[in-house]
Amino acid sequence: MLRLGMAPCSITYLNTLQACIDVKSLTFGREVHNAIVKSNMESDIALASCLIDMYCKCCSVVEARRVFDFLPKRNIVSWGSMISGYVQQLHSTSALELFADMQQEGIDPDPLIYCDILKAYGKLKSLEQGKLMHKKIASSGLTVNAMLMTSLIDFYGKCGRMEEAHAVFEQSGKREEMLWSALLTGYVENEQMGAALMLYECMLQKDICPNTLTFLSILRACASLETLVPSRLVHDQIIKAGLNADLVLATVIIDVYVKLSSLGEGCSVLETLPNADTVSWTTLILGYAERGEAGSALELLDKMQQSGVTPDSVSFLCLLKACSSRKTLMLGRLVHDKIIRFDFLSDLLIGNALVDMYVMCGNLEDGHNVLDDLPSRTVVSWSTLISGYVEINDGCTALQLFEKMQHDDIEPNEVTLLYMLKACAITGVLETGKWMHDKVIRKDMMHNMLLGSCVVEMYAVCGSLEEACRVFDLLPFQDAVSWGAMISGYAQNGCFIAAVKCLSEMQQQGLKANAVVFASILTACCNVGFVYEGWRYLMTMHHHFGIEPGVEHYSCMVDLLGRTGYLSDAARLLESMPVLPNIIGWTALLGSCRRHGNMDLAMQCFNNALKLDLIDASSYLLLSSIFNDYQTQELEDFMPDQRIDWGIR
Repeated sequence: MLRLGMAPCSITYLNTLQACIDVKSLTFGREVHNAIVKSNMESDIALASCLIDMYCKCCSVVEARRVFDFLPKRNIVSWGSMISGYVQQLHSTSALELFADMQQEGIDPDPLIYCDILKAYGKLKSLEQGKLMHKKIASSGLTVNAMLMTSLIDFYGKCGRMEEAHAVFEQSGKREEMLWSALLTGYVENEQMGAALMLYECMLQKDICPNTLTFLSILRACASLETLVPSRLVHDQIIKAGLNADLVLATVIIDVYVKLSSLGEGCSVLETLPNADTVSWTTLILGYAERGEAGSALELLDKMQQSGVTPDSVSFLCLLKACSSRKTLMLGRLVHDKIIRFDFLSDLLIGNALVDMYVMCGNLEDGHNVLDDLPSRTVVSWSTLISGYVEINDGCTALQLFEKMQHDDIEPNEVTLLYMLKACAITGVLETGKWMHDKVIRKDMMHNMLLGSCVVEMYAVCGSLEEACRVFDLLPFQDAVSWGAMISGYAQNGCFIAAVKCLSEMQQQGLKANAVVFASILTACCNVGFVYEGWRYLMTMHHHFGIEPGVEHYSCMVDLLGRTGYLSDAARLLESMPVLPNIIGWTALLGSCRRHGNMDLAMQCFNNALKLDLIDASSYLLLSSIFNDYQTQELEDFMPDQRIDWGIR
């Protein structure tokens, strides 16, 4: 039209701008704006209002405001368009400021503007201001407006005031479907599922047909129940309403069945869906993956491809997350193969998720290989792998990885520094720990209590108790974690009295000792051989603090008894403790048996541990050394097959 030299009229421009809104084309919208300017029609209020609407809906509120400010004269429509745009783009404060300007100019709001302002108040949870607006609406005689009443119900729901929302609903004359839906949504959003279900039942009794939004809300309520009956009833009503082909509704129905562990019914919904997309397929696939059904998850992934739907990065991210949480390495590897086949390995988020999956599944070697193959690595990639090595106490590899990370010119974040401080504590490398501490200070991160506590722990474990105390005193405040770090440091350095004093000071500050703190105190008792104190603290944590002793506490006590020569008592404690002993307790007792030359008890411990399948190569070697001390071949004759499995010659 423009090429032919024809000048568009305002109606043509309005229709063209509406088309730009429909397709969300900001670029073409700007071209239309330029054409309007060239036509000297920018002061046309109808066109300006439409331009404001276009810019806002295309996510450019700055340009919308520029058009608004340029207007020589504004009417209720232009004010409303700009306020609505701010609300749509979540600029609630700007919307309220503009509303105040409008009122100062003496322009009375219409119902649409009232609705937008109530949305803004709801987003900001500004209850008192919203109540004042409610009074103004009532005094204006607008309480018969169903749209306004719906906005009021929604506002009170957003503020968590369902009694007021219900009162507005009751005061409404003609209760249209939108009012029912708003109240029901409010109940669901405030997790009042019982009230939501009762309202839904009442709605059906009054022959009010729910819309898609109502069904979405009530399905969310159904998902929170422990029974499938309400979900099935709602599903039947959706079918009767002719909405069973609605993709969004169908996907939510699948999700509800998945959450209620009825994967078969979820499959049935998917199979009857003519237009299933990536989201609906992924919802069901994820359901199987999260329940550890790797075969079914991959079978569905293949069916998804066969149906012509291609998995996207979100599909793989969800699957990898499920593999990580369930620690299903086999499925993780199969998903990895699919990722390579679909050429998603270059996706940074997927690469990081792959590293995380292997780390969470305990396969650090494959995680390391994935990291090496990534086309680009971020601080998240490196930190994930570093954390994995720190968790298995391999501080040396963690330090090596950090050095490589620096060669990549990647700055550590709080997570990286947290794990590097732990790595320094594991390896006892004080100088590197000091460098990490300096890095934390230069990055102004000492306000992070976890980091601060890790700095304290690093100095304490590395034997620099004076520096640990200095850092502890400089912390913005001392919490249970930082106190625990100091107590642990004293305990590991054999400073029993200082550890106990620290515990006393911690309690005076009103902080309650946790299981970790008691493990440290028991370690301190063990290091100095205080048997009576050890028993006392083991009993105290249960009777006075309500903390059930765990395997680590009993293992400490076993070690303490063994070191001080109470071998029979240590063995009885291992056999009678209410939690299943681990290899640490048995190894500690074996070490004590060697120290005190009790070969009979050592063999008895070994047999008991063997029954529990807790024997490993290190335990075998320890017992072997005991037998070697007494120049006997008995152990080698006793377990020849296990020696071969462990690679012991």
